[in-house]
Amino acid sequence: MNQYKTHEVSDDLLKIIDDFLDFFEKLKIDYWLGGGLFQCITLNKDPNRNCSLHDIDFHIWIKDKKKIDSNRKLLLAKGYKILQDLYRKTAFITDHGKRIEFPYLYPSERDKRLVYFLGHGKKNCPFMINQDI
Repeated sequence: MNQYKTHEVSDDLLKIIDDFLDFFEKLKIDYWLGGGLFQCITLNKDPNRNCSLHDIDFHIWIKDKKKIDSNRKLLLAKGYKILQDLYRKTAFITDHGKRIEFPYLYPSERDKRLVYFLGHGKKNCPFMINQDI
């Protein structure tokens, strides 16, 4: 018998999601939900085991980093602070310690359907895209 866990998403996380989705929509930035909160909810994982209810990962194409950098004032005006700004990811944080991370996606030089992100200076998690993007 399968047991499914449910995780309640707090109002502050829902507001964060709304803020960032508005930001992406305004700038016409494509994103993919990654680990953190959404991995925890969608995989029904136990939040005490490699699962985070305090961060949200939005995977973004590296080409959109310039848009994010030049428009971050929109997020800063809503109270978000920059936690990290690296070649591999940008991270924001709230006053309550909630993290919002943008791991940047890079297309492979060999095959345009192969995508990866950089983790600690190395190519991580290559995956295939099976539709036109």
